[in-house]
Amino acid sequence: MVSSFGHREKYDPRFYNAMLAKSVLRSRYNRISLYTDSYYRFASPYLKKVPQAWTRDDLAAIVDFCNGHGVRMMPFVQSLGHQDWFMLWEPATRAKFGEDGQAGVLCTSNPETYPFLFSLFDEMIDVCSRNRGYEPDFFFIGCDEVRWLTHATPPERRCRLCAGKPKNRIFADHVNACNAHLKKKGLRTMISSDMVARMHNGCDRFNCIAVLPDI
Repeated sequence: MVSSFGHREKYDPRFYNAMLAKSVLRSRYNRISLYTDSYYRFASPYLKKVPQAWTRDDLAAIVDFCNGHGVRMMPFVQSLGHQDWFMLWEPATRAKFGEDGQAGVLCTSNPETYPFLFSLFDEMIDVCSRNRGYEPDFFFIGCDEVRWLTHATPPERRCRLCAGKPKNRIFADHVNACNAHLKKKGLRTMISSDMVARMHNGCDRFNCIAVLPDI
């Protein structure tokens, strides 16, 4: 995991690889979840290009290093919740893709949302598939701590595209849509469990535990 907008200087991929060698690789893990947030310059025009973020070549050098040490990369693009990583810094993007205009939750009813989101998925899959025999087998789509604020948003400011849709149904449909896309790519989908866990957020006001059988 690399913090977004958390530092002004660019991390040299060679330094990062050296740190991986001292920690993750020394511990003999054989799979790394690669979660860059906005510290990677995605090609999408909706995402801010941070000067100090890694380029595709930078990330490729890290993938090659890890694969060369017997480690497979598992791409991780946070989706549905925790969308601040790109919407917080781009007002126009937040207005376009944020449910109720907020930065934290992705509006899945916008017809442009999934083409945009899946372009990020595909880019990460591609950059992690450079070396034969080390192509990703899992993809982590996040989905933790989805904090809809519709109930606290004045009606005139609520997302009209999502109006009347139960939040737990939005959650299940999103996970299933992502899974369908990734299954076509030959990958298995991984999500965080808290939104459907009885002891965490599953029984909050959104009652996502009720749709667990549909996922």
